Amino acid sequence: MTTDHFHELSGLLFGARDRYRTVRATIRHLRRGNLATEAENRYVEYGFRHGILSNFDPPFHEPRYREYENLEEISHLWH
Repeated sequence: MTTDHFHELSGLLFGARDRYRTVRATIRHLRRGNLATEAENRYVEYGFRHGILSNFDPPFHEPRYREYENLEEISHLWH
């Protein structure tokens, strides 16, 4: 189950108009490279099997795969 923190914070902010004027948030984004690579490769295979994907560069008939690394990003938002 995914929690919608944006709507929760937005509701708090707009529900307390006279008390709070800013919201600060720290967002941590993680990507597991092995899972991202597998998901992308499955999507590419499916798309080529069903004729809904093609490469823009030759050879057009060969699927193009990507390999992803692990990623961790931290963003700071101030609204």
